[in-house]
Amino acid sequence: MVSAYWNKEEETREAFVEIDDVRYYRTGDVIRTDEQGWFYFVDRTADTIKHKGYRVSSSEIEGVLQDHPAVLAACAVGVPDDKVGERIKAFVVLKGDVKGVTGYDLTRWCRDHLASYKVPHYIEFRDALPKSKVGKLYDANCVKKNASASKSTDVQGHLLRLTSLPIGLSCFNVPQSTPAQSSPRVASLIIKIRPGLETSC
Repeated sequence: MVSAYWNKEEETREAFVEIDDVRYYRTGDVIRTDEQGWFYFVDRTADTIKHKGYRVSSSEIEGVLQDHPAVLAACAVGVPDDKVGERIKAFVVLKGDVKGVTGYDLTRWCRDHLASYKVPHYIEFRDALPKSKVGKLYDANCVKKNASASKSTDVQGHLLRLTSLPIGLSCFNVPQSTPAQSSPRVASLIIKIRPGLETSC
């Protein structure tokens, strides 16, 4: 096994560690074991989303989304948020013959199959996700470049703050390239008031 990265001292310090005079390599893989001692790959630590103190597996979210009969591909990333660390955003490619499926439909699907803190806060539809020449999906950071909440439109920023209210509001599909003033249909909102709450708008 190699013992260092060529001319990359910082990466070498992070990836290699010595324990009892034996040099080990940190793969960055998260695994689990079963009763028989078999190892199973769970996720990469680099792809773990840190939300409200939880460590959320992006591959688990992607797997649930891809189990939806309308979804062809999905990629989940974390977008920076001052209050909760990261919020969960999913990029989704629908199958070519699918029509009428919304972000709310997919969020409802996720709520039925995931713990509440793992459900994506944003779902953005794409025509395709970036892949290598051999068809492998690029690292999530490749998609993450356009996912930063700090670079979202003013409409997205306001909706992000609204989602923190205890009324069950979710927001989806705010086009990054469409100015908020240009159309009254820029954002599609689904609002659900929790039972027992009194509210005025």
